[in-house]
Amino acid sequence: PRFNRTMWLRVEEFVRSVAEQEEKVKGDSSEGVETWVVTGPLWLPSSTVGKDKFQYSYEAIGHPPSLIHVPTHFFKVVVVVSPIANDESGPTFQLKKFAAFVLPHSESHEKSNRLRLVD
Repeated sequence: PRFNRTMWLRVEEFVRSVAEQEEKVKGDSSEGVETWVVTGPLWLPSSTVGKDKFQYSYEAIGHPPSLIHVPTHFFKVVVVVSPIANDESGPTFQLKKFAAFVLPHSESHEKSNRLRLVD
């Protein structure tokens, strides 16, 4: 629960502000700007054990065989596009803005309350 109240909340507030800002721009013009958001879980390796080998370590809740694997990280991708054409092959969009985030789902990272953006 603390994850949702710290770093993840800040990312969601950022995404909401981008979407609201683009909606205002859309309201001022005839341009059909759209904001797309994709979010999901990740299970990333905890260490490297060789040149091409990785060790995974993550929690699971429940009782076997009905275990739910807890993700080590979560991702969120935000894309702002505007349509430029729509023909028989489908719509074509122009990319206006893009952002991607991968956040660790761990207590140690939450305590620092920092977001580290990586290009």
